Amino acid sequence: MENLYKLEKVIKGIKAPDNEVFMESRKHWDSLAKPLHSLGDLEDIISKIASIKGDLDISLEKALLLVYCSDNGVIEEGVSQSDSGVTLKVAKAIAAGNSTVNHLAGEKRIDILAVDVGMKHEAEGEVSDLSSILKGEKAILKRRIGSGSKNFLKEPAMTRDECIKALITGIDLVEALKKEGYDILLTGEMGIGNTTTQTALTSVLLKKDPEFFTGPGAGLDKEGMKRKLKTIRQGISLYSPDPSDPIDLMAKLGGFDIAALCGSFLGAAYYKLPVIIDGVITLAAALCAKSLAKKSVDYMIASHKSGVAGIEEIFKELKLKPVIDANMHLGEGGGGVMLIPLLDSALRLYKSGHYFSELGIEPYIHLN
Repeated sequence: MENLYKLEKVIKGIKAPDNEVFMESRKHWDSLAKPLHSLGDLEDIISKIASIKGDLDISLEKALLLVYCSDNGVIEEGVSQSDSGVTLKVAKAIAAGNSTVNHLAGEKRIDILAVDVGMKHEAEGEVSDLSSILKGEKAILKRRIGSGSKNFLKEPAMTRDECIKALITGIDLVEALKKEGYDILLTGEMGIGNTTTQTALTSVLLKKDPEFFTGPGAGLDKEGMKRKLKTIRQGISLYSPDPSDPIDLMAKLGGFDIAALCGSFLGAAYYKLPVIIDGVITLAAALCAKSLAKKSVDYMIASHKSGVAGIEEIFKELKLKPVIDANMHLGEGGGGVMLIPLLDSALRLYKSGHYFSELGIEPYIHLN
């Protein structure tokens, strides 16, 4: 009951960002010595961050990527070419600073936190103390809800209580990171089989046949794709989940990673932190967050448009525009990591004092 009470408090407490600050930030952009809106979407994102913070003077110096790691029992149905051992290995590599996303991020610019919310096998040396990892200990953060979700063709992926616990885990981590002074959060995931859970959730929430969103994930042949689509359709048919109850939907067809991600999106909105969406798994969590609290989307930033099936429909529903269109489908939070340098560049100009008035140039004016 305590978790449910906190969840309801967070959902009810989410308010829209400060629109007056957004408009003031736009005016500031217009005063800079360059063509109007010449940095396009990057200007809008910086202004959005200002409105979230409620302050024109913003910083992105402290950034942290949350990578939620969990396993999905539905892989028993042959929907992935990999097994749960891959989740564990990649999570350990992320914690050690040696996975793909670590190399993309480079040293020190972005802190990266691998969080075990439900891997099948617990890694040796996992720690529960967040502060020790933030101080430099190379370990996976232990926030285990269970040893992987269940195969949703045999039983619900998790109980409703487990789903709520995963949501609260995501919320609590955001609260802790806000207290640690982080300016912006990034989201990522690692979990074999989670494109199957993602597709099931997205299909129900957007009321479309699963074929519209079903892709090969990390790699499936034609027969594997048929098994995956059949599994998703059977799961949806088995439970007939209600799209207006995303907690029940995630509990039946989702995974611990998506539920925790959803919680972090809600937490970011409640604690007023900008949060960057990565790829299609995090987008499914964003859809669930929107279903629970519509204004939570106002705190989200879309990093990139991957080449997966139906991606345009998801962005259309969220009313978000991704910055990068490079056909990436890495996972782990790679899209958000790639976006940060672009935001850094835009913010340097935003804070530069490079005004028309200093150059003796008449400022541009809006003509329509």
